[in-house]
Amino acid sequence: MPALNHTLRVNPETGNGIVLLLSGNRSLASHLGDDWVYWETGKLTTAARERFWQSRLVPALIAIGTGAIAIGLLTFITPGLLRQISGH
Repeated sequence: MPALNHTLRVNPETGNGIVLLLSGNRSLASHLGDDWVYWETGKLTTAARERFWQSRLVPALIAIGTGAIAIGLLTFITPGLLRQISGH
């Protein structure tokens, strides 16, 4: 069964607003509402800010972890390989 989602956003300074009633996606109305708020005010909502950081946090943590593993492997494996190559 498709999801039904809705949102209502109002800019109190201008009186402009948007009402969305959507089906088929659980978060589409929220995302579009957040986009409208940004377009209308130039400011990110808290939910949009959280999505922004979450979408960048996981790749950043993966990159940091991969880099730490690579540095660790190079630190511990390279001296042994150099000794084997030189014959000592």
